[in-house]
Amino acid sequence: MEITKDKKVALVFDANHKVGRKIVPLLLQHDGYSKVLVFSETPFATDNEKLIQFVFDPLKLSALAAEIKGHDLFCFYDIQQQANPNTLDTIKIRNLYTYQISNIASENKVSQLLFLSSVHTDKFAMNLPKRIRGHLEESLSGLPFWAIHLFRPPFISDNDWSSWIGNWGKI
Repeated sequence: MEITKDKKVALVFDANHKVGRKIVPLLLQHDGYSKVLVFSETPFATDNEKLIQFVFDPLKLSALAAEIKGHDLFCFYDIQQQANPNTLDTIKIRNLYTYQISNIASENKVSQLLFLSSVHTDKFAMNLPKRIRGHLEESLSGLPFWAIHLFRPPFISDNDWSSWIGNWGKI
């Protein structure tokens, strides 16, 4: 795999999630990416020459298959953000979208998957959402990406922590 400065293409699904709203501006500023393709159900409120937006219906994912091409796939679907996060249907649908998106991307030779999961995810978990997410992680791990990065944050906050991040290590 060749990585060339200013030539990479980032694919971001669910950029309107808490994390996506923070990541997209960083990707747009990064020298390594020439394009940032954002796929979401509602428009992403940023304008940039590197940004290409696709507003789509997740039930019609196959219509977007030809557009899901690039280097790094960032997937931020979060079942906790939905209106009824604990309904089995919502959990299954969001995880199915994630798998379908990732599968299309791997078939289109996207190199890396960066997936936002959650802490204590395990296919044997007693908690149903964690168990389903654990099965999803296992399924994603079987896809032929060059690299798969599964992030399991203990919590996600809307707070802007940048003011104190620079103070880490200082007393």
